Amino acid sequence: MDANYKCQLYDEDSFIDSMFITFVQSYLVNAVQNYTDSNGFDSQNKPTILEVGCYNGRLRTFITQNRCFIDYIGVDVRKDYIENHRVGNRKSVKMLNEDVTQGLSIPDESVHVAVSSEVLEHITSEKWPALLRNVHSKLRPGGMFVVGFPMNTGETQYHDPMKETGLGHVNFPVHDDFIKLAEDCGYKFEKFDSIYSVKSSYRMPPEMKNSDVYKKVRSRLGAQIARAVAMTLEDGHTGGGFYTLRKPSSSE
Repeated sequence: MDANYKCQLYDEDSFIDSMFITFVQSYLVNAVQNYTDSNGFDSQNKPTILEVGCYNGRLRTFITQNRCFIDYIGVDVRKDYIENHRVGNRKSVKMLNEDVTQGLSIPDESVHVAVSSEVLEHITSEKWPALLRNVHSKLRPGGMFVVGFPMNTGETQYHDPMKETGLGHVNFPVHDDFIKLAEDCGYKFEKFDSIYSVKSSYRMPPEMKNSDVYKKVRSRLGAQIARAVAMTLEDGHTGGGFYTLRKPSSSE
């Protein structure tokens, strides 16, 4: 990944960035919260969370505002993001200016959950295996990698790299191909959830567009929010989503 890549993040006062936080970052917050609740973690026994492509570490702030206690490691190839992070000098926080496709300077099998959103589309496809394997090596057996990005399917091209160069997008994984790649890198595929994606060509089915939920949200919050809600409720594909991958335990 080029250290000069443009992240798909906008000015913090922008409406698009607010939607990104609500419909994408919230997915990761909820995933981490569910993991800590399900595995008996608390303020005295905290899981280690690794964020790949962490920007300024704001996801850590969102998670802790939810009264979810974690040890956080944020890594980003952009030095300016790391230098201008907003998570403070806490013992529970480590910010690393590193390229995950080249490796990570943290101990193997030290991470409970790795998360990432809107990163893989900034990385050329030949580097994806290295990223997946490097994250895999840092996960504890049974640990999870929750990763989301805009994507295509074998049947539908929701995103065209030529039309999204301004966002720094260089590639879009194909759904089935990505699952196979993850499995080849040692992960067990757990689930996929479609969700809101900027620039997607997704067309809502008539039954969704004519539903009472869509009409009510649109009338009260506008068409953009209603579309994002509809994409989140979709059980098929929207051109974006999250994959939950797990590193098998030694007994599997």
